Amino acid sequence: MFEILALAGFLIVALLAVTVLGMILLAVKLLVWAILLPLRLLFKLLWLPFALAFVMLKGVALGVLGLVLAPVLALGTLLVVLGVALAALAAIVMPLLPLLVLGLVVWMLVRLVRGPALAPRA
Repeated sequence: MFEILALAGFLIVALLAVTVLGMILLAVKLLVWAILLPLRLLFKLLWLPFALAFVMLKGVALGVLGLVLAPVLALGTLLVVLGVALAALAAIVMPLLPLLVLGLVVWMLVRLVRGPALAPRA
């Protein structure tokens, strides 16, 4: 029983040591960040004209890309719309095909019963 309590005590001391070490490292990190903050701000200020130029260049490139791709996308959209319309037409016409076949059979039977049409005399 004493061994388990000793092990728990060692575990608590180890966790405390890790916590203290973490706090020290966090303080060092905060100190370095605070010391280097003016340099970071200076470099960001010096980088600003280049960043603006890159943003404008990106906007021009995207505009040209949009002008090039707009007709392609419009044609693709038109093809998709035509395909959907054709599929809808096929979905409407397909159930009517048995009625069309039945009408053709009736027409053939009527032609068979009537016989050939006589040509009028001139």
